[in-house]
Amino acid sequence: MCVRPLLALSCCLAFAWVCFGGENLLLNPAFEDVAAADGGVPIWKPSGGQFLLAVGEGRNGTKAMKWDAAADPKKRRSVLSQRVRVKPGRHYRFEVWIRTEGLACGEHGATAWVDWCDEKGKYLGETYLFGVRGKDSDWRKVEGVTSRLPPNAAFAVFMAGVDSGTAGVACFDDCRLCEVVDTPIPLLVSDCYRDVAWNGRVTFSAALDLKAAGLESGTARGEFSYLAADGSKKRVPAETLSAERATILLPVEGLATGRHDVAFRLYGPGGREAGKASIAFTRLSSPPGWRVAIDRHRRVVVDGKPFFPLGLYNGGLSKGQVEKFWKGSPFNCIMPYSMPAPDEIDFAYANGLMAMVSLKDAFAGAPHCPKEIASEADEERFVADAVAKFKDKPGLLAWYVNDEADIGKAARLSARRNLLERLDPDHPTWGVIYQIEDARGYVRTADVHGSDPYPVPGDIGKCLSDSIAMNAGSMGTRAVWQVPQIFDWSQYHKPQRPDERAPTENEMRSMFWQAIAGGANGLVCYSYHCLWAMRDKDPFEKRWAECCKVAREVKALFPVLLSDPAEIRFRGGVPPRLGVRAWSHEGGMAVLFVNAGREPVEATLSPLNRVCFVAHVFGDGKVMLRKDGALAVSMPPLGVAMVQIR
Repeated sequence: MCVRPLLALSCCLAFAWVCFGGENLLLNPAFEDVAAADGGVPIWKPSGGQFLLAVGEGRNGTKAMKWDAAADPKKRRSVLSQRVRVKPGRHYRFEVWIRTEGLACGEHGATAWVDWCDEKGKYLGETYLFGVRGKDSDWRKVEGVTSRLPPNAAFAVFMAGVDSGTAGVACFDDCRLCEVVDTPIPLLVSDCYRDVAWNGRVTFSAALDLKAAGLESGTARGEFSYLAADGSKKRVPAETLSAERATILLPVEGLATGRHDVAFRLYGPGGREAGKASIAFTRLSSPPGWRVAIDRHRRVVVDGKPFFPLGLYNGGLSKGQVEKFWKGSPFNCIMPYSMPAPDEIDFAYANGLMAMVSLKDAFAGAPHCPKEIASEADEERFVADAVAKFKDKPGLLAWYVNDEADIGKAARLSARRNLLERLDPDHPTWGVIYQIEDARGYVRTADVHGSDPYPVPGDIGKCLSDSIAMNAGSMGTRAVWQVPQIFDWSQYHKPQRPDERAPTENEMRSMFWQAIAGGANGLVCYSYHCLWAMRDKDPFEKRWAECCKVAREVKALFPVLLSDPAEIRFRGGVPPRLGVRAWSHEGGMAVLFVNAGREPVEATLSPLNRVCFVAHVFGDGKVMLRKDGALAVSMPPLGVAMVQIR
């Protein structure tokens, strides 16, 4: 689901960094130290049901910690835990080996997870894993990677155990928690869709971690290398190099035709090589003719025309819902979780709706994985069958490949994106995360990225900051389709929490435009099926009408949103919580202002370029031209204003 999962799928480390068998931070990780008189094990803290030291029942005949539901009639949530000090800004890899007997449980199984807190013990976040869920299973390793810990993180708690209501037996052995070692060059990307170009210029950008390289900004230098059009190997210094990024801008005509590597090397004092990375780049002699693609302005293009996805998540894609609710609505696309039938996509397209097809569960071991997938080979067959079924459908917009998977899954996600590019070059892949601090690590996992802040009733300004962060994570090289909240969080919390509610019409409007101001070129709301599910608390007809009204306002401004981007800069910048984005439009500039806060904003902004005309286009905010050429901006709480400027 695109609602925050309780657990995240376990898998291998991301491509951007590796863990070189770092020091295990856990003490007594294999439970081999002498047990306490009550059967407990030093260092580890048990809670819930009883754990007993099982001599000879561990891996290779060693010791293990054994949990048996028979010893706990209440079947409580049972956990072994250990707290360790950690470093902020780092990832941590963790694992445990688990064996089960007669296990009966929900989707979580016998598993491991890590949460983290500040110096005073305030909870800051967590990463869960889907664990061993088979009734009887020999020793299996459950492993994952935490999100990047926030700046105020001080401690992490490693936990292994079972959820409440679990029956059977689970044994745990050989626990591990170690720091992930970042690479000096976590990412190298171009600003061309799928690293393919045929004209114009291309920017190559290398994300840098000088601290990981042991360098200071003043002592580092970078060099790009590529195959030139005349067949020679060129090595040129980076045009810009900061502590976070190195770039170079090259004319496409100067690059060799065909596919070849473009590389970046980072050097320290004395010419010492501190890191290197490369990507495969392709120069074509003419446009490839993709049916659906992403252009240089991060807009999706369908059949040669710019298209702004304005859509809905839903459980499925039924002809009845298309006919009764979506046909004639302002929405132009649907993201169904269940795989539609080919004729359902055809029916939706005939009624003005394109569709995504979800492959986010097509991973062996995933909690909602199709039964026919038991191995990676099965995954490829499943994906190939889906592509053969849908790739020629005119109503297919994109493949949905990631629904909040943890960063440890990045390598498998990247492989899936590459497979889909090979099988179906005519359609992009789209993935959604909530792990904003790791946005950079997901860049190569999908062609289009998105996040789902879902802030109501909390900090609604997260919609703006998330969108900005998603663009920054890819260094401006990836399209972003954001996921605004239209649902009530209490649908997922039983009993319902009194402070949770659905967003108001004004809050929805603000979230839509915040996402756009932050750089989104598509919006897919979560979710239609949630509106229907909560109809007893919120009348569906009222909520659906509000959603359609806000979406219709966005649709009315498609001519602006699909225009080429423009840049407007102000002396001294803009106030916090004020989002600004501009497009070239009707001989001037269309400029969007969004107040991402719940307090009014009054500001005087001085454009670097002379402004002689300002006209209101849309919204409840006011932007007036002063005699001195400055703009007087007056925005109510969550206010929006689109103005035309010349």
